[in-house]
Amino acid sequence: MTPYRVCVLGNSHSAALHMAWKNRLAPEMANVAMTFFAAKSQLMRHMTLTNGVLVPDDRELGDLLAATSGGLRRIDLSGYDAFVLAGLGARITLTALCKDHGTVAHGRWGEPDNLVSQNCFRAMLAAGLADNIAFWLLDRIRESGSTAPALICPTPLYSEIELERPFMRRHPRLGDAAFRAAVMEEGKRIAFDLAAAHGGEMVWQDESTIAAPGYTKREFARAALRLGKNPTDDGKHMNEDYGVVVLGNVLKRLDALSEGRVLARDTVVPFRRKSA
Repeated sequence: MTPYRVCVLGNSHSAALHMAWKNRLAPEMANVAMTFFAAKSQLMRHMTLTNGVLVPDDRELGDLLAATSGGLRRIDLSGYDAFVLAGLGARITLTALCKDHGTVAHGRWGEPDNLVSQNCFRAMLAAGLADNIAFWLLDRIRESGSTAPALICPTPLYSEIELERPFMRRHPRLGDAAFRAAVMEEGKRIAFDLAAAHGGEMVWQDESTIAAPGYTKREFARAALRLGKNPTDDGKHMNEDYGVVVLGNVLKRLDALSEGRVLARDTVVPFRRKSA
């Protein structure tokens, strides 16, 4: 049987998925071929769609694509059964959005410095979510004529260690889990609508990785992976265990969309963490 071909387009956050695939999932899934193309977000926009092929406009981007894909410098969109867009700026940034602005309804968690209407706050959420490279790449995929499934995996939420920063004590509303949960839920609805409008689908961060509304469990941010760099504990990037969870959900969804082509019935995929 011809392998189910998945193209992953991402930035530094795709490193966790790449290593999870290489070390943990690929050995169990011979019927799936997954190719990664990754570079810094600002570079990923520097591609031109030519006859269904994304061609890098500069050498640095071409070199990075080749390094992550195993030598491919161009992305022939017709050669894939599905696309995954990982990271690439698709996120809800709670601190930037909520530390100074809020609605009348948000007043129960503390009066905002700048009061805005519910429609205005929703528009702010939507603007932040819409400004990313993931949607730009998805638009190029659809312009090429491809109707293949396209799943967006948003940038992971910051590690819960951020909750301990002095910044949070200076902004009590952000420290309130109920407030953050309300904003995240509204943002999630907007994100799903935006993804659908661009011809894709959002695969939200799994609840098993979330410590508190808006923040990832610190265990997933330890020794986190980045493209071509040493592991870090920067609180923003995630590790291989996180990548396993994300790819597990991606593969399950692609299996449903492909009517069973992805997960062979006799295959047990290790979607659990190493420590489980």
